[in-house]
Amino acid sequence: MKFLNKLLSSYYIDLLESGYDKPIKGLVNKIVVEKKSGNALSKLILEHEKILSDLIQTNSVASNKNYLETHKKFEIEIIIFLGRYKELKTEIFKLIEKIMKKKGQKKFPKAKKILIIDKI
Repeated sequence: MKFLNKLLSSYYIDLLESGYDKPIKGLVNKIVVEKKSGNALSKLILEHEKILSDLIQTNSVASNKNYLETHKKFEIEIIIFLGRYKELKTEIFKLIEKIMKKKGQKKFPKAKKILIIDKI
């Protein structure tokens, strides 16, 4: 999410000047929601891993149906989360691409240049 947020930030003024203020607000809100969702999911998965560790120590992983059901639910939630992330990333890239075409810019700046700018 940090990458998408920085990408939007780096083109923020250009997007505003081109009249994309409403789409920007929507995308920023989606980033915030997905970041919260990802953080919550991450915490749940860490707890799940702790339970797995305990189950491994007691050799009862296969016999614990509740754990296996929870594991399958997390797998589905992660797939859904990644799908939403990819959709959000695609929306942002398409919007940035429109701006870049208007400015005559053909490619994204090199990663090294972005890192140098971030250090300033």
